[in-house]
Amino acid sequence: MPSPDALTPGILFIVGPKRIPKWVTAQCPSGCGTSLLLSLSQSRRPRWSVVLDWMGRPTLAPSVRRTDGCRCHFWLRKGAVEWCADSGHPEAKRE
Repeated sequence: MPSPDALTPGILFIVGPKRIPKWVTAQCPSGCGTSLLLSLSQSRRPRWSVVLDWMGRPTLAPSVRRTDGCRCHFWLRKGAVEWCADSGHPEAKRE
């Protein structure tokens, strides 16, 4: 697993065997510098799933909501961050 210092903004790492990945790690897209570590394990809670499209762009489900630090809330769809309205991010979609 890459160390937090090795994480590059905008790059998502999928950690573990290709058939049964264990974790997803990346820098928080808010720019706060925090590293995110999300479990892909079916036996853990909370857990996420990651799917790569034919271009290799990741989609995460469900959304990522930080309850500490920058308190951001976002979806990652086809490699793009979509900010939720409650994230407080200026690019968040308002409905």
